[in-house]
Amino acid sequence: MRNQVTVVPGDGLILIDGVGLRLALEAEEGVHAIQWRDGKGSVEYNSGRRSDDIQGEDGYARYVEPYVALWEEEDARLKAEEAKRPTREDALNMLTERRKAAEYGGFILDGRRWDSGLKDEQRLLTMLSVLDKQETEYFAGWKTGPDTYVDLTMELASRAVIAMMGHYDACFQVEKEKKARLEQDDPDAGATLRAWLEANLDAGWPGA
Repeated sequence: MRNQVTVVPGDGLILIDGVGLRLALEAEEGVHAIQWRDGKGSVEYNSGRRSDDIQGEDGYARYVEPYVALWEEEDARLKAEEAKRPTREDALNMLTERRKAAEYGGFILDGRRWDSGLKDEQRLLTMLSVLDKQETEYFAGWKTGPDTYVDLTMELASRAVIAMMGHYDACFQVEKEKKARLEQDDPDAGATLRAWLEANLDAGWPGA
């Protein structure tokens, strides 16, 4: 049982313990307000009709509790929605994760997609070292991505390493620019920040 409840159906207002929420409300015709304070209350009418007293648990259950239930449901919904809203820290973290996805998502060289994960980088650097030592002229059937293969020569391996490093750098530059734009645009936390992310998070990243 709540200590202080005010309901003004015509204004769609429910005020509980000092916290007001507006909802679409129904009430008996002519009711102006329902008041409840410390275990007792009244129903006030728009006309000159005398107010009805509300007494005890039965009166509370009949006149007050239905509105309290509506208020609590709406309060819970609003709090859940607020918890889902991204914060500035969330946005920065999302930009970092999006940069990683682009960074390791592959790049294009000579019209062909090349994988760019950490293991792909290490494999390419290792093979470049092997080719540099002239242990082999080229490596046949080097896998660059899903179902794509090349004969990897020293010249191609060198260009692939340079392209991969350039791809990494480009991803970091985009992340830097987006974070600077976030600070410049300064969207409020919540719905405005969510809209900013929808417009900016996925756009403009380099990659395959």
